[in-house]
This record gives sequence, C-alpha cells and structure tokens, in this order.
Amino acid sequence: MKKITALLLLAGLCQAFAFVPENNEQLFEMAIVERYEFRGRATSVLDRKMQNIQSHITIRPTYVDDGFVAIFASDGNKLQHKTNVLFPTVGDVHFSVYKENGAPQSYSLRGRQYELIERDKVFYVTESDFEYEERIKRTHELNKSGRFKMKYPVTGKFMGIGHFNISGVTMVDFFEITEDNQLVEIGTFRRPFR
Repeated sequence: MKKITALLLLAGLCQAFAFVPENNEQLFEMAIVERYEFRGRATSVLDRKMQNIQSHITIRPTYVDDGFVAIFASDGNKLQHKTNVLFPTVGDVHFSVYKENGAPQSYSLRGRQYELIERDKVFYVTESDFEYEERIKRTHELNKSGRFKMKYPVTGKFMGIGHFNISGVTMVDFFEITEDNQLVEIGTFRRPFR
C-alpha cells in the first residue's frame, strides 16, 4: 500500500511540474499571473529628497499586441509630480531588444558594452517616443510653474533593467540613455524581501 501511495504521489508531482517554461517571457508570465502590482521603495539620484520613497510598479498586458507595459508611480500625491518626470512612468516590457538590422541593441554602461539580449530572469523597460515627449512636456511645465525651488533636468530617454523571480518583480534599475548611447544611472526600485 505504501508503494502504491508513493507511486501515485510521484506521478502527481511529475504531472504538476510537467510544464517547464521554454523562455524568459513564459517564466515572466507565470511570475505575474494573478498579481500585477508590486510595492517597494524607490530612490532617484536626480532629486536628493527622493530617497527610499514608497512606490509601486504595475505590469499589465498591452491593448495593442501580446506584450506587457510597466507603469511606475509613487504612493504619495506630494511626490507624484516628481516621479512622473524623474522616472519612466510608462514603458514597454521586452526580454531582448534588437536594432532594425537584427543586431542586439547595445549601450555603454560604466565603460563596457551592455547588450539588451535575453538573460535569465531579466526584463527591459523602454520608454516610447510618445511617452518621452510627454515626460519632457511635464518637465517644462513643472519648471515654469515656479512651485518648486529645484529645476528638474531635461534628460534623454529612460530605460529600466528589471529582475524578477517566481514571486514577481524584485527590482528595477533605471537609466537615462544619453545622445552618445551611454547608460547613466538615475534611480532604483526595490521590493523588500518577505
């Protein structure tokens, strides 16, 4: 009887673990199933007052294609005006990014080339042309308003390099893409360990 029970248990385990994700995207979909919002803490190097602020990242399917969109926001209204110019508020999620000629997109990061190729449990968040233009408009409006002493910088496009595990998004490092294809660190998002 014990042997039969053990065999049935083994068969059940094999059946339960029969689906093995073929690629990063499938693993990512499994990680965010039933849970799209991930709360954590963010820090910006563009504003010294934005250190360790409560924030969240929402991952949702896009309405246009079969991909995903990442939406970043702070939890407090007082900081909302800052996060929507100092972080990429909306970006497309990719697992690798290629140029039109089929070569991997690459940037210089701390003097070394970094290619946006598929890596284990890594995703990339890229700011679209439209979102970039909207963010720059918000930056100019914020600077003209005179409500804040600080003048917010007009930057290049933003990008994020994110990490995830089976429980979802764990961290995202945010970068500005300069005109000469350098990645400059602008901030981080970290989820606390549970």
